[in-house]
Amino acid sequence: MGEISGNISRVTDNYTVTLSADSDFDRKTIWRAITQEQALSTWLGRPSKSIMTGESFTLTYPNDADYSIIARVHDRRVPSSLVLSWKFNELPENFVRITLSKRPEGGTEIRLEVTGLRREDTAAAAATWHAQMEFLRNYLQGREVIGHALRFRRDELIPEYEQQMLDVGAPRRSRRELLDELEFEQSHVPPQDNEFRRVLHTHGHLA
Repeated sequence: MGEISGNISRVTDNYTVTLSADSDFDRKTIWRAITQEQALSTWLGRPSKSIMTGESFTLTYPNDADYSIIARVHDRRVPSSLVLSWKFNELPENFVRITLSKRPEGGTEIRLEVTGLRREDTAAAAATWHAQMEFLRNYLQGREVIGHALRFRRDELIPEYEQQMLDVGAPRRSRRELLDELEFEQSHVPPQDNEFRRVLHTHGHLA
């Protein structure tokens, strides 16, 4: 499995992350790696049950058992595609599609697409899945998968994806982040200043 390419696209306030890589392994080998419980437990997380169409399951990351991931299999076409709904902690649900395509010269093209992301979640989601694909590569190549390093690798990759966000015209901060910041500011200033700040904020949005 070669270099992993990651790209972010945007349609209004909806963001999509697409990751792709070429592998010398055939589709059946990679299919087993992304659907068999023992394999998933090594590079992604431990599923609570088999990965079957229509079934929901929880996933436990090897580095942080307190993470809550609830997934559901919406489509499963052996050995070419897997579509999951994916809910991480309290974040909104999004969709993950993994596609395995034959390469003319042999091997497989792996494509992972995450849709339905918000501005404030996209860079971290892209970095996390990029790191997970690196773990998949290590697993396929028989190398050690260091699950507890996920958070550190994600944090290394976030700046690259945050720059991509700006390149596709994403605001530096989402509407929710701006409102949270305003709420924080208002809770830390004297009451007489809050009304003044509220008026300035309102006029700033109308301008």
